[in-house]
This record gives sequence, structure tokens and C-alpha cells, in this order.
Amino acid sequence: MKIENPNQPKLTGVQLIAQERFEQISKHRQHNDHAYCEQELRKAAMYCLTLNIADYPHTFGDWFMLNVIKKKGRMSETEFRIEMNTIAAAFLAADSDVVNGISVTDERHNLITPTEVNERLKQ
Repeated sequence: MKIENPNQPKLTGVQLIAQERFEQISKHRQHNDHAYCEQELRKAAMYCLTLNIADYPHTFGDWFMLNVIKKKGRMSETEFRIEMNTIAAAFLAADSDVVNGISVTDERHNLITPTEVNERLKQ
């Protein structure tokens, strides 16, 4: 979760999700051109919401689970809930792109930045 300036308005859910999806693609290279196993992204989203090991996408290895555990330990309950909801929604957005055959690395589907999302929401 990004630390917000207390003088700035809080980000909306849509803005948080766009920011997370942008990070998944640019920082973690998680985009739908990767050959995801069936249901992998949906399982990742479910894990974020339930923290149930049965929902964990084991194809991710341990790194994601360890990151979630670290976040849970350092965030307030409210911050953690917002963070997990946001990550889950971004995974579902990625899954929708996969199902629709949309490649975020395709020039026709330019990746928009969180700033661009904010500008579009103001319109």
C-alpha cells in the first residue's frame, strides 16, 4: 500500500486497483503474456481475500505468501484489508484480460499509469 499524504484526498478503490495493476506489470512483470496456469490468477485473488492455504496458487512459489505475511505483520487491520482487496482486484483484472485475450504489452492496449487513471476519473 502506498503511503498517502494526509493533506491529499484518499485514493478511491478504482485508483488503488489501477495503481496495483500498474505495479504488477511494471515492477513484478506480472502480465497476461505470461503463461498462467488455469485459475492461477483467480486463486491468487481468493488467497488475498481468505488467506486460506487451500486457495494459494502454489505455482507462485513461496514469495507471494511471504510478502502477504510480512504485510499482515506491519499493517493495521484496516490497511491490510484494503491492501489485500486491492491486490485481489488487480489479479482479477489480469484474469479478465487473459480471458478476453488482451495483451497489456500490445501497442493497441497501452498501459495507462495511475496518474492517467486519476485524470480520467476527474472528467
